[in-house]
Amino acid sequence: MKNGKIIRLLDDHTVIIDLGLGDGVETRMRFGIFSASQEIVHPDTLETLGSYRKRKGVVVVNEVFDRFCVASTPVVREETTEERQPWS
Repeated sequence: MKNGKIIRLLDDHTVIIDLGLGDGVETRMRFGIFSASQEIVHPDTLETLGSYRKRKGVVVVNEVFDRFCVASTPVVREETTEERQPWS
């Protein structure tokens, strides 16, 4: 599958990605969200050492259209902090 691009932010947790049915996208697919690639250059030699992309998060596809999809961050269940009593 080709790399997609976020083309619109709908709210704090929902995005539109420029991949759709024609690209093989299906509901419940997961996509990693990465920063733009940054070139890493050695400060003394000025030699290019490679590039780095930071993973910013994950989104899950909710709706798929011909040429784009709508995806949002997965719901994270809150951890319970209540104490459990041992079996008596």
